[in-house]
Amino acid sequence: MIYKSLFFILVQQLKNWYLNRNAFCSGNYLKHIAIVSGVLLIFIFNQCKKDPVTLAPLNLDVIFLGHKGGGNNLFNNIHVENTLPSVQDGLRTMNGVEVDIQMSLDGTIWIYHNADLGETSCNANYHHCLILLKDSVIEKIQICSGGMHDRIYKLKEVVDFWNSKNEGFPISLHIKTDMGRDTLNHPLIGGQSAYLNKLADKLAILFPSIQTEDRIYVEIFDGDFRDKVHATIPKMSVCLLKEATFPQQVDSAIDGGYDGISSGFDCELISTAEVKRARDSGLAVHLWTPDTKVEIIQAYNLKPSHIQTDNMYGAIICQPYYNPSGN
Repeated sequence: MIYKSLFFILVQQLKNWYLNRNAFCSGNYLKHIAIVSGVLLIFIFNQCKKDPVTLAPLNLDVIFLGHKGGGNNLFNNIHVENTLPSVQDGLRTMNGVEVDIQMSLDGTIWIYHNADLGETSCNANYHHCLILLKDSVIEKIQICSGGMHDRIYKLKEVVDFWNSKNEGFPISLHIKTDMGRDTLNHPLIGGQSAYLNKLADKLAILFPSIQTEDRIYVEIFDGDFRDKVHATIPKMSVCLLKEATFPQQVDSAIDGGYDGISSGFDCELISTAEVKRARDSGLAVHLWTPDTKVEIIQAYNLKPSHIQTDNMYGAIICQPYYNPSGN
């Protein structure tokens, strides 16, 4: 309505100026020019001011998750990736988010991707692994991306934000175990099994207050961890994350009792038929990480349940291809 009113005022002013242009004195002329200019500025300002929240999240037949919160910094460099501001920004256009998690020596779960802190620390010479550090050290680390800097956030901070939403939002937790065998076998860690067993216990402590746990996913390839999560957090879904052809992933997930699959959208032998086979078997199918328009449409046409992308306009790109009738 505001745009119609502004447009009507603009037309009236131009009409008056045209019909009475010979009768205008310089004062009236300047007055009308000022009014027209003001209306134009208000119109332009309101058009440019649109909050991206009004564009999405869209309720399509695929749930879109912001990869690393609001996108990998190589693609979407608005906030440092895997931070609370990045998660908040990702939710402007995504249905939910994906984040990477690691656990400190104190048993605190932190949001962080890399095995080497020097790769993102503002101090490039700070070569340490998060899982071998105590919370008091991690809290002081500053991470950088280009001219931006932030800190490392606890998963609890995202959970608290998650709880502030009436219905929460879908979130996928990629559990990082690619720190290297030497790191995981460090005497302070005791091996991958001990690390994951403790992490599962900490997740169970962190999530009981959440009522809609069925919107939370973890991505991992570990049968013991899967079984423990199923026993302690029954509503949390465990997605198989395994290097194999897509049909092999489907078979492994079905045989292993997983709740879903986390796979590359361009995985070997992936097809619409195989994705359908997985979903018909009751598996959630998360595909990552299509970023360009062509890649996002390619992933969308496979008809997965979830798409993780660094492109925060992925859902908008796919909107023209959405057919609610399923035909």
